[in-house]
Amino acid sequence: MATSEKRSLAQYEQRLNDVLDYVEQNFDSPLPLERLADIAHFSPFHFHRLFKAYVGEAPHTFLRRLRLQKAIGLMEGKRRTLAEIAVECGFAWTPNGRTIPTPEGSPELSRGSQTRGETP
Repeated sequence: MATSEKRSLAQYEQRLNDVLDYVEQNFDSPLPLERLADIAHFSPFHFHRLFKAYVGEAPHTFLRRLRLQKAIGLMEGKRRTLAEIAVECGFAWTPNGRTIPTPEGSPELSRGSQTRGETP
């Protein structure tokens, strides 16, 4: 591998690591694919392909797994309600007690609860 190819590979790796750091610090916020791709300075399509090749899973799958791991850790700690833990980990909590992550990994409230004016 030529020196310039090694440098490019190292730059790609650093950009993907920057995204991983950002996700780790902001896992409780909505993180659409476009935002993550912007952090890495790639198009969303290219970023998705590179992320999956580098991490071994799609960005939304990685984010969901990270959120679930954080939630499990919180459940093992001091006593909190599932609703508190879900919201703290970036999941939406609906009045019927269900969390609704979107395909992009950012939580959304169900359409029914938004139209009735109910809050999670």
